[in-house]
Amino acid sequence: MKFVLIGVIRGICSLANRNQRTKKMPSLKWTDTDEIGYQLSEKFQQLDPLSVRFTDMRQWVRELDEFDDRADSTESALEAIQMAWLEYRQ
Repeated sequence: MKFVLIGVIRGICSLANRNQRTKKMPSLKWTDTDEIGYQLSEKFQQLDPLSVRFTDMRQWVRELDEFDDRADSTESALEAIQMAWLEYRQ
């Protein structure tokens, strides 16, 4: 009985993990600076965020799969993204 219960629990945990991986991430906006910084740190691991021009960073953010914001970026949003990226890089 004990082994059956363990098998059931493992099956439930496996199903829960699979559902978490297949859920679509909500769309990103310019205000999601921490998540955007994380994604850029993963995508551009070799780059120093302090050496990146804001025009390049703006383009890379717009090219992220989850990004969906029609508004234009602000300098303060780009600075916040840059600082988040720097934190994740270190």
